[in-house]
Amino acid sequence: AQAIKALAEAGARTVSSVWEDASFTRGVCAALDALAQEHGLEIKSQTEVPSSPSAADLDPVARNLSMSETDPDVVVTCVYAEACANWISSLRGAKWSPKAQVFTVCIGMDSFQEAVGLDAMYMTGISPWDPSLPTKDDVVGWSASEFAE
Repeated sequence: AQAIKALAEAGARTVSSVWEDASFTRGVCAALDALAQEHGLEIKSQTEVPSSPSAADLDPVARNLSMSETDPDVVVTCVYAEACANWISSLRGAKWSPKAQVFTVCIGMDSFQEAVGLDAMYMTGISPWDPSLPTKDDVVGWSASEFAE
């Protein structure tokens, strides 16, 4: 929610979503409808791909999003770790990158960074809390170290 709000405030006007066929990923991306409406974003497309999608599943989605009439400012990608690098490879194959990419998983995972290298720059998403972070949660008031315990 915070990423969508921040991107809308930074000038994003359109958004698309891609989710893996699983209850968690489908549920997370389902929140985009309300978030887009709340922050004035137009939804360009919403696409479900098979569970554990391969390049064959993701390449056509990336090509479709790269076309000028469907090119969103932001892509919200609700997939599990195994699909993250495949999605980035499909974006490269389409010679396209959205202005912003938001992931539900992947960000902060060493395996993702190793698999995609510099392609991970400027992506946002959920990252695990690290006990050394000097932050407190707005809801329960826990510090990162309290959360990690």
